[in-house]
Amino acid sequence: MKRLTENLSCRNLTRRPAKSVAMILITTFLSLSLFGGTLLIRSMQSGLTALQDRLGADIMVVPYEATTKADLSNILLQGNTGYFYMNRSLYEKLEDVTGVGQISPQLFL
Repeated sequence: MKRLTENLSCRNLTRRPAKSVAMILITTFLSLSLFGGTLLIRSMQSGLTALQDRLGADIMVVPYEATTKADLSNILLQGNTGYFYMNRSLYEKLEDVTGVGQISPQLFL
């Protein structure tokens, strides 16, 4: 029985070589598409997660002088330039505000 099945399979492949090659190519293409799509989706998900982790801040505090010198609407995400510094005393006052979990001073160049 096993010999009959092997013989039938081999005969089917050899009698219609164009169909066999086409089926192999289609199966390979679909497998690679599925693998590539899964890889792309996972990469995008991990990239978005990394971006969310890097953003971190819910509020960005800058001195009043910075609002008059630069457009701050895109400074965090797009990296627009804005040269301003905050005194250390203001930083210490922000630590004492209720509801503030973490503070991290940042220098954007």
